[in-house]
Amino acid sequence: MAMYLTTFNDYSDTEDVDFITAEIDETHKWVGRQVKNLELMPSVLLVLIIRNNENIIPNGNTVIEKGDRIVLCGSSFVDKGTRINLYESTVDKNSQYINKSIRELDRNILIVLIKRENKTMIPSGNTVLLEDDILVLLDR
Repeated sequence: MAMYLTTFNDYSDTEDVDFITAEIDETHKWVGRQVKNLELMPSVLLVLIIRNNENIIPNGNTVIEKGDRIVLCGSSFVDKGTRINLYESTVDKNSQYINKSIRELDRNILIVLIKRENKTMIPSGNTVLLEDDILVLLDR
């Protein structure tokens, strides 16, 4: 078997897979659980745990710890025949959303990501919207 050195990005660029990362904090329900007992969606695989700046390739017996950064691999979403529209909206000083958490917003609004000060972030229910945030919204 020939082996070639590639990176996660190489596969994301050439295959129909995407890699995402998440931080496991002390309140996450996976803390203390073995990988084999995690409830992952079908076709999603936990491929890497970054713990104290060390890369751990997990197996079923690996236990998730608080502070772990995990990398998940899954099939890419391809927009074929599914009309999903994303659009941007900027939070200005007169916005009804300014200084409100995502949790407080209309349930029909889905904010997919936020661009803030040249950084992109995936929001949670506790994320507070600030003036000049650029919201990427999913049109339902």
